[in-house]
Amino acid sequence: MIIDYTIDTLIDNIKLISSTPSSQNLFSNEKFIKLANNQLFSKLVPWIMSFRADYFLKEVELDVSSLDGKFKIPQEAIGLKIRDLYIKDSKKRIPYLQIEELKTNNGLGYYIRGNEIIINKFDQIPTTNKLLLSYYRRPNYLVSTSQCGQVRVVNSESNQLLLNQFPNYPVGTKLCCISAEAGFDTVFDDSSLLSIGSLTIEVEDVTGVQVGDWVAESNCSPIPQIPVSTIPLFEQMIVIKIMETMNDRQGLENAKADYYEMEKQVRMTLFPRVDSSYKKALPNFTRGF
Repeated sequence: MIIDYTIDTLIDNIKLISSTPSSQNLFSNEKFIKLANNQLFSKLVPWIMSFRADYFLKEVELDVSSLDGKFKIPQEAIGLKIRDLYIKDSKKRIPYLQIEELKTNNGLGYYIRGNEIIINKFDQIPTTNKLLLSYYRRPNYLVSTSQCGQVRVVNSESNQLLLNQFPNYPVGTKLCCISAEAGFDTVFDDSSLLSIGSLTIEVEDVTGVQVGDWVAESNCSPIPQIPVSTIPLFEQMIVIKIMETMNDRQGLENAKADYYEMEKQVRMTLFPRVDSSYKKALPNFTRGF
């Protein structure tokens, strides 16, 4: 059985749990989605991050030859911060330097100015190398399935996708693809829409796209990109906000009691992420080379 994890189904579940009348004008689907995004980024994502279990971790490669010693932190990085920066070939970590350290430490390292990473002694890295940048990627913003298209056919030779529907996006629009499988990874992001033919679209690369995946505008998703076990907790967060808005004190008290019990159970499923693992003492990294 295929389970529907889309925001549309999530909204239906919330209406059922909170007994929100279908005629309740206070909560249109658009307002439900706004409320969901608010709770997702202000509460759920920070809560999941608090386990320090590398949820949302992403790693990208950067060609040294294409850099001039500095580059911007990815805009989708949570908190606009990074986790680590390595030289791929040598597997050596580039140390982070505080601005004050530059006065006494003039070795290879990087520091942050604004939202930009600047590599000190960049010329010490061979241009044939690659950098490995890791950071925690925020989930995409939730949008209704009416603003997306679900993949029906993948043509890898022509980089074309046949969708069940397609919003009126013009050619050149930046698109992303979200996996429909649990994990809901971003298959591709910032891929230009090259052409449109009825329900068939052409993008730059369809590698990894599967039937059932979703295509949306870049940085958007019809599915919450969170662990499946946290979806009921996510729904309960939204129910609490609804009870507060409706000034339903008894409903609010019951919703909070359910939430705290659910949180205990979900906490046990999220951490530790590897049940058989045990803590190891890691050696200190040498700063510089």
